[in-house]
Amino acid sequence: MAATVLADGTDLRYRPQARAMHAYLVLILLFGTLTLVPHDDRFIKWKPTVL
Repeated sequence: MAATVLADGTDLRYRPQARAMHAYLVLILLFGTLTLVPHDDRFIKWKPTVL
């Protein structure tokens, strides 16, 4: 998650990002947070099916 934010932030300085890259960043942060915060085994097993 941190690497994605870093890559998106540094690349933004040099050239404008496509909307898809920002959407990926949002999805990575959303699902990463949902994985780390509750520590729910069911969500961790369910997430690859949704993605």
